[in-house]
Formats: sequence, structure tokens, C-alpha cells
Amino acid sequence: MLVYVGKDRRPIRSYTVDLAGGGLLLAGPDVLEVGEDVEFQLMLAPESPPIVGVGTVVRSDVKGHRAITFSEMSEVNRRRVVRFIFASERAERRRMLEANEPDSS
Repeated sequence: MLVYVGKDRRPIRSYTVDLAGGGLLLAGPDVLEVGEDVEFQLMLAPESPPIVGVGTVVRSDVKGHRAITFSEMSEVNRRRVVRFIFASERAERRRMLEANEPDSS
């Protein structure tokens, strides 16, 4: 994940802690201030183009995470985010079910 901050649009690399259809939670960076607008590039998979958009930092927490709500993003990219979330949730449910199945040996 890249966020571009300041007037010079300085790129800062970070990673997402959580992703939702309306925004994301970043692991820092601590230079982001609540109320600040940032441009971002989010990689969902190595083989796909990044999700690009603009968001607003809406809060920070004691762990240094920054919550960013999406304010500008193409509808195509928004749908890509939602599909990615649903696919991730299905995969997690599948893993949980498989982990709870009795051993057939």
C-alpha cells in the first residue's frame, strides 16, 4: 500500500490492517493527521492493477493505526474491493470449517 502525503505527494509505504467497502485501516504511518486527505494505491493481488483513490484520515488509535474513509474511487475499483472482501471472507470460512472437521483417518 502506498499513500501520498503532503504538498509534494511524498509516497509512504504501509500495509492495511483491515479493509472494508468504505475504507481501510492502515498500520501507521504516524505522519498522517486526522482530517488529512491522502491519495493511495492499494495492491489486492500481485497480478492485478492497484486500486487508486483518495481518502480522508478519520481517526487514529493507540497502536498508531490510521483509519481512512474512501472519498474518491472509481465504481470499478469499488466493486473490486467488495469482491476481494467477499472472496477473502469465503476463504476464511472454508478454512475454519476444514479445521473443525473430524479427522477421517
